[in-house]
Amino acid sequence: MTTTDLGKDLEFELQETDRTRELDSLETVVVRSFLSARGFSVSADVRPDPNTMEAWLQWAERSSQGG
Repeated sequence: MTTTDLGKDLEFELQETDRTRELDSLETVVVRSFLSARGFSVSADVRPDPNTMEAWLQWAERSSQGG
């Protein structure tokens, strides 16, 4: 899955298109579950700062590249 596809799916999951808006705690749980369900290993201490969809997508891209 490409980052573009992942982003569109995440927008749908959160019903949000503003990828730069700070996420609330419930949305963060949804993002973590969303990424875990797609095979990303999201440890308990991972949380990008700022906590936005865009930051999570960047994290996912780095994770998928082994970084």
